[in-house]
Amino acid sequence: MNPPRSIMGGSRLASCLALLASPVSHAFELSGLTSTPLEPACVDGCEATDRSPVSLMQLNLGIHPGSHGATLEVSDEPLPAGRTILSTNPRATAEWMVTYYGNAYLLPSFGECAEAERAAVVLDLGFNKTQLMVFVKPKTSLGGDLDPNVMIPRVEQVVVELFEHEANYTSWFDNHDGFRANSFELSKAFEDGYNVGIFEHALANGEVTRQEYIMFFFPYTMYGIQNVNSVAGSSRSDAPVDLPRFMLQDCRDGGFGLGGEGVAPSLLQKAHSQYWKATFMANNPGTALDFAIKVLGAGMGDSPYEWPVEEGCTGATWAQFETSRFQLHFVNSNQYQPHKDTIKDFTNRVLSVRDLKAGNFDDYMYNSFIMRVRSLDTYVKRLQAESIDYMLLNVGKGEYALFASIPDNDITFQLRSFHVTVEDPTPLEMCTQQFGQYWGAL
Repeated sequence: MNPPRSIMGGSRLASCLALLASPVSHAFELSGLTSTPLEPACVDGCEATDRSPVSLMQLNLGIHPGSHGATLEVSDEPLPAGRTILSTNPRATAEWMVTYYGNAYLLPSFGECAEAERAAVVLDLGFNKTQLMVFVKPKTSLGGDLDPNVMIPRVEQVVVELFEHEANYTSWFDNHDGFRANSFELSKAFEDGYNVGIFEHALANGEVTRQEYIMFFFPYTMYGIQNVNSVAGSSRSDAPVDLPRFMLQDCRDGGFGLGGEGVAPSLLQKAHSQYWKATFMANNPGTALDFAIKVLGAGMGDSPYEWPVEEGCTGATWAQFETSRFQLHFVNSNQYQPHKDTIKDFTNRVLSVRDLKAGNFDDYMYNSFIMRVRSLDTYVKRLQAESIDYMLLNVGKGEYALFASIPDNDITFQLRSFHVTVEDPTPLEMCTQQFGQYWGAL
């Protein structure tokens, strides 16, 4: 097997930096970037057939150079930047990604961290977008069945049983990112024995949605992926003919699933990236939607599900950001929840130990969704207005991280920025959240 693709060694750094104009170099200095860029890569949706080392360095910093210098990419709405993900074997999870993703690059070590083991991958998504995935294993964990070293294998076993066709779905799959296309090597992963399947929705009226989804879990985690199988049934599809199929009975009313390419109209109108949504298993999709609207500033999305919902049906709420059209889906698939770890039971157990107000960072907050913002001030004020507890941390290199847990849910958002004035960040040393020179991937 070839060694994992990684950030290039230091021999090319000096020559790359020498090509940068001084305003761009200053932006690198502010970010703390001292490593070298990704090797040129292009995936489905790329706007160019190749990228120079300089352009990739600028891409990873969100730098858009012009005739009079460069600026860091910022927005008046949160921009998706990546995730931190609990893993019982961070290095193995990261290397798995690099093995089966043509656009994945293994980052060098973040350095020693007394609190946890870490490994990270950056994805080149095309459209001048990247995604940072940081896999974390705390060195000290919660006790009992909340210990991630106990809980994650239980989740993995549920997935194994699903692919043995003991069910059509599992609510654990509701923790996933959604892509319209990416470079995941489906056939290779399936041939190597990993659980990958095609999922479809049976509608309440007896019809079936035209859209198919490829779904799978990252090994050693509680996190999955949903890829739109946009060429289903055609000669261009790379899905093996014997790939297992699953039909979800979830009381879906159709929504956009029967129209066009099976993609939400807003997404067809203006595609900003092949990465179009983040989905979360939600104990209470209603409070999650409130958080997305009142704290994050998103609008209400067009969900084909209801909430509240009757027993035995999937309930969900969707939110969408106006500019990027990126969506957040909060899903309660109660009919597909495990008997031992129901959505409500698991959520209540986690929330029983969660105390952001006291500055306690519990294990499951490492399952966080990262978004980049212009300033944290607006979001601190909104959290205060909604009486939602939060943690504001100084994570080094002039960068700050704002953590908030959605009420009545085990869903953690992490907002990052170089700017905050309304409150002094907690001087809490958390090396697990220090990404240092890799702010560029955010």
